[in-house]
Amino acid sequence: GLILMTVLAAVLLWGDLRNKYVWVVVLVMLAFGAIGWYDDWIKIVRRDPNGLKSRWKYLLQSIFGLAAGDIGRVHAIQSSFCFAVPFNAESRLFNPALAGGTLLDIGIYNIAATRWVLQATLGRCPEPTRMHAAGVLAPTGVDQRVTATLEFPQGISSQFTCAFDSASDNALHILGSAGSITLPRNFWEATEATLHRPGRMPELLHAPYAINGFEGEIEETMRCVQAGLLQSPQMPHAESLAIVGWLDELRRQLGVRYPFELKESKP
Repeated sequence: GLILMTVLAAVLLWGDLRNKYVWVVVLVMLAFGAIGWYDDWIKIVRRDPNGLKSRWKYLLQSIFGLAAGDIGRVHAIQSSFCFAVPFNAESRLFNPALAGGTLLDIGIYNIAATRWVLQATLGRCPEPTRMHAAGVLAPTGVDQRVTATLEFPQGISSQFTCAFDSASDNALHILGSAGSITLPRNFWEATEATLHRPGRMPELLHAPYAINGFEGEIEETMRCVQAGLLQSPQMPHAESLAIVGWLDELRRQLGVRYPFELKESKP
């Protein structure tokens, strides 16, 4: 912490603050410092000698470093989550009484990924300035396929498609002014990311599972229960409500409402 403060003070006093690359270095330094602080906090406060899991430490450092410096300013986020299944009115995927539909079942991953990228690159996730959804409804009235566009301040946009009737590579692409980052097939369980820059060979980053990918959620749940916490600082209630709020707006634009919502709206 003392070293970071010393370097930051020196840069602010004698650095060329008109040079954008100076700010890139400062932001990356602070981001890495925050990861290190969180690692120490886990070791001291939680009394966990292992600290932040190496997989997450490496992945966070890699994404922060790439997003902040190697791809320039983030301009767009693109993702898909699609798989084809036969229509079955009684299936939870298509049954409106069970809150069926693509948005709540799989589109939530696209929304969560969008918010994660914005938080990682901007420091916070701004509210969209505009949201637009188009799609196809199943015979039961739930969303069978959805394509959505979300627009944010600074000209940033996020586009995604989620569907029960299509096939896709289910990748996540982060597009910047100087390059792009791709989380390939099945981005929600990705163990690698690829950095693409014009005129240079792609760079591949690996972050394999410690067990099967669910260990982080399980460990955090156990920690919260043992500490008597009602919510996780890493995934607070406010974040869950924000995600659901975006999903509800997209459903509203598609005209998807569930039977229990109609009952609740009656006087």
